[in-house]
Amino acid sequence: MRFSRVYLKQGNYKETARVITRYGCPILKEMLPVYKTIAVEILATVHEMELQILKEMLQKFCENLGLQVDEKNPIYQEFYKFLLITHFLLLKNECSRNNLTRVLSKLCTSLLRYTREIRADKAFLDAGEANRREGVNNMAFMFFNRYLDLYEAIEDPDSGGINDNSDF
Repeated sequence: MRFSRVYLKQGNYKETARVITRYGCPILKEMLPVYKTIAVEILATVHEMELQILKEMLQKFCENLGLQVDEKNPIYQEFYKFLLITHFLLLKNECSRNNLTRVLSKLCTSLLRYTREIRADKAFLDAGEANRREGVNNMAFMFFNRYLDLYEAIEDPDSGGINDNSDF
């Protein structure tokens, strides 16, 4: 636990996840914020190697947690959602490498459900590009428009934000 706190302060999330996984992802109440911080920070960076390590940690943690509590537990559901997002991101990378454009467009579109956990601007840009490559131009247009709205809101936070959520 001490090791993880020191490494988290240094911003070394990948190594912290690797060590925690090596020692079996203990289910301690004090460690829950550590697990959540690792998941949130690695999902924000979206590097494939780090995502693989995060997936291993979350799988082991959810497996350990699932044995001790029922699956309707909000803690289990939250970390299972992180595991699902990580899995989708790794699948997206694999589909991109193997030119599986149809599956890639569907995965990118599905990831838009989780824009609270991942970078929303990147998610909409990726979904727009994947749908454009697949030839689904109406969805690509809508996703690119949302990306531009987000980009403008990031560049100029005083502009009033994004008001029109009717499409989503």
